[in-house]
Amino acid sequence: MLLFHSVLQQLLQTKVIAQSVVNGHLNQLGANMTRKAIDPNSIKLTLDQMGQTVEVMNSVINRLKAHLDEVLKTLEIDTPNNNKEDDKELEQLLLSLKDKHIH
Repeated sequence: MLLFHSVLQQLLQTKVIAQSVVNGHLNQLGANMTRKAIDPNSIKLTLDQMGQTVEVMNSVINRLKAHLDEVLKTLEIDTPNNNKEDDKELEQLLLSLKDKHIH
């Protein structure tokens, strides 16, 4: 349960970081486009940076998915009979994390 919670937190932190980085790139792109003399090279560089950011975030998410799969396999082996209290606790945890990180 604790490992699953950790993976969820990492995934949500990754989302927040990705949003921040992409917003920074978009702000830079907007600044470049609102200048009187639009610099195509600067815009291209910003778009390239955004593409690299997306690739890195996809890589992080794929690693987190793989880690989560391993955690779930371990949980299935360790606890073949799921406990309803654990299910309720997990559901509450997911709801609280979702509420904290919406937007």
